[in-house]
Amino acid sequence: MTPSTVLANLRIDAMFYQLDGLVDQCDEFTKSQSRVSSLPSRYLIVGTQYKHAEIEDIETQMSTAMIGRAWRTWVTEDVLQKEPLLSIERPESRTGFNALREVAAVERFIQSQVPDFGPWRLVGWHIQRQVGTWEVSSQLMVVLEDTKNRKRTEPFESNL
Repeated sequence: MTPSTVLANLRIDAMFYQLDGLVDQCDEFTKSQSRVSSLPSRYLIVGTQYKHAEIEDIETQMSTAMIGRAWRTWVTEDVLQKEPLLSIERPESRTGFNALREVAAVERFIQSQVPDFGPWRLVGWHIQRQVGTWEVSSQLMVVLEDTKNRKRTEPFESNL
């Protein structure tokens, strides 16, 4: 039995036994859950631009990126459904030694930019490169999901 079914049955029983206070509490809980579930999913994008030699590996690139200025912006899930974020590199799809080194390097970059990285989940990253004559100019965007308030993205079912 789902929590929403239990709540619906409790409310019906409270109405039958004329327990108005309990009916009010059930209604208030249902309202609070609908407010919580109506909040949009929140994602934080951290971006930066940095220059590096073409042959530098990802760890060196992320060290360079940490030095530069980074920007942050909050977005909703619909922004992630558009390019270039639609085709981001996702940590769960990465395997092998070099790929996991890349994930670790991106995580180190995020830890340097978002000190309270713990309550965030790394969704993915996108690096766009422009190759010049002597160096490469890269733009990095890292997507984090707010997991501190993860409850608000889980819908509440109600049969009331």
